[in-house]
Amino acid sequence: FPSHDTSRGIAAIVQAVFGTYNFTSLPEFNAILKQFNILADRGKEESFTYQKNGLLYRVLDAQGEKKGIPIKASALPGNPGLKNLSARYEMNRKNREPLKQKLKQTIDTCITKSPADLMQLKSLLEQEKVKVVTRQNESGRLYGITFVDMENRSVFNGSEIGKSYSVSGILKQLNGSSKKQSRNHFIHDHPIEQN
Repeated sequence: FPSHDTSRGIAAIVQAVFGTYNFTSLPEFNAILKQFNILADRGKEESFTYQKNGLLYRVLDAQGEKKGIPIKASALPGNPGLKNLSARYEMNRKNREPLKQKLKQTIDTCITKSPADLMQLKSLLEQEKVKVVTRQNESGRLYGITFVDMENRSVFNGSEIGKSYSVSGILKQLNGSSKKQSRNHFIHDHPIEQN
């Protein structure tokens, strides 16, 4: 069985995230939980847990791998299982617009600082208490980006914010801002002679 301390630690974090963050899906909920090294896991599709619409909470190690013994959602205060999470998604959907606008503003501000690449943008956003979670396939190709706003306690997939905040949109904006930057350097380094 999980140690009492592990159980209490998971319970405290899950309760805090469940009660204070705005999320509208299990992947969004997990994007937040992963910031605290926890995962809400349905298990494999053929597993008993998945078949019975169960949910297990697990601790993640530094590499993001599951470790230790999972804890059933029903064993945690407030039973943060799929049914209660679904009710929370509905409630959260009503309050998303102002949170989305704040996050959009933060991302825009960081992009105007002309970060050279996604890593630099992540670093700028982190200074603003926004974590960037990217998803990539086996061949390493990026296909998804999620922004976890720790300050305003919300999480959004990039495409939900707008087309230009999806992975391809962000990369396009970064390329655009670095081209502008290099064009400016060119103009400043080689002043045009006045005749």
